[in-house]
Amino acid sequence: MEVSEKYDIPIVLVRPYGVEEVPENLEEKAKTIVGWNGNCIIDAIKNAVNLEDDMSCEL
Repeated sequence: MEVSEKYDIPIVLVRPYGVEEVPENLEEKAKTIVGWNGNCIIDAIKNAVNLEDDMSCEL
């Protein structure tokens, strides 16, 4: 977390399997939060680094 803040690296938080809510401090630092859908994870990473502008997965 410290390194991502220092170098302005976006954080994509993958919600733990079966958990609806994540700790608030992690949620605040994450650029986006996704579940365990592989396509959603890929889309979120691309979106976080501005390779793709639209996010096709719902949270």
